[in-house]
Amino acid sequence: MKKLLVLILLANCIDTHPRRHQRREVARNSDESKATEASCETQCDAQWKDDFQVLHGKPFDLNFFDVPLDLTVISSRKELTSFCGITTQKSSCYKNECGHRKLEWTPERHICELHYQEFKNSINCLSKTKEIVHKECSTVCDRVVQQRISPAERKFLEQRKLSREGLREFERQNGICTFVSCHNMCHEKVVLHKCEPAEKHKTVKLINAYYQEYMRKEFEIFALPDHQVLFSSFCRRITPDEDENEFVPGNGAYNNRTLSRISNAVRQVVEFMEEQEQQESEEE
Repeated sequence: MKKLLVLILLANCIDTHPRRHQRREVARNSDESKATEASCETQCDAQWKDDFQVLHGKPFDLNFFDVPLDLTVISSRKELTSFCGITTQKSSCYKNECGHRKLEWTPERHICELHYQEFKNSINCLSKTKEIVHKECSTVCDRVVQQRISPAERKFLEQRKLSREGLREFERQNGICTFVSCHNMCHEKVVLHKCEPAEKHKTVKLINAYYQEYMRKEFEIFALPDHQVLFSSFCRRITPDEDENEFVPGNGAYNNRTLSRISNAVRQVVEFMEEQEQQESEEE
């Protein structure tokens, strides 16, 4: 059991900041079709990435990020439209060439197929946020990442006899969740400062919905029997419909302090924007 827990963690651990795009597994129809489908999906993905490089002039694997929302998605309607065009083609490839009737949630499907019109309608606002989100927010969120977990949670994991290596990976995953939470909060604050009144609330809602679904998908990775223990209390706190006290009761206060620390860090970005606005006002 201990070995299995560590393997699950290692298999799903990714560099924390920023989060490059990760391939999401598609549900298999049967064991017999796994090899054929995997090969087909790989071909669809490869074509998608080739098309991305042709359209956007950069390698996909090194230059596309799920967190924060990628520049390709928030820079302009033209880039959003071209990216979503090739993403829709990839989904069609999965369905028509690989025989998938149902496609799993992915960040690109969320943007391009499930909420494309909302992103298109909010692109003017999103484009105003791109530089600060990818510079100031990223700098702050890199610093605020907290891999440390509460003493109560650490004690619980030790009682489960999770190895030292497994504990480190658990903490790393907890750090990823603080990073995601920070970018969600920071992007929201940037929108409130940079966008027109008519754009603000719908764009904040759009950003929050993206990160909520992102965390729901992260939880699915750990939702197998006996594996839910690997999803930290803070990760559960920021995942809709999950209970932060599922395995370690009374961890809410610790998570509140973590959120407060993130909020204080994001405040630095708000102050930066206020200083910018003050300078622009004085120059007029």
